[in-house]
Amino acid sequence: MKRSTILAALHYTVTVVAVVYLGRQVKKPTRYVGRLFAHMMNDSHSALTDWALTHLTIDKDAMVLDVGCGGGRTIGKLA
Repeated sequence: MKRSTILAALHYTVTVVAVVYLGRQVKKPTRYVGRLFAHMMNDSHSALTDWALTHLTIDKDAMVLDVGCGGGRTIGKLA
C-alpha cells in the first residue's frame, strides 16, 4: 500500500474519531472538552437569557422545566 494512501486513511480516521468525540461532549459534557463547550454556551447565551427573563413574570410558587439547552446557568438564574 502506498504511503500517501495510508496517511489519507489515518487522517480520515482521526477526523471521524474527533468529530464523534466532540459531538458526544457537546451533547453530554463529561470531560474537559465538554466542560469547555458548556462554559462557552453559558457565556454566549447569557445576554439573551437575561433579556428574555426581563420579559417574563414568574410566580414564586411556579414550577420550571429546564429542557437542557446550554450549560445550566439559566436554571440557576431562574432559581
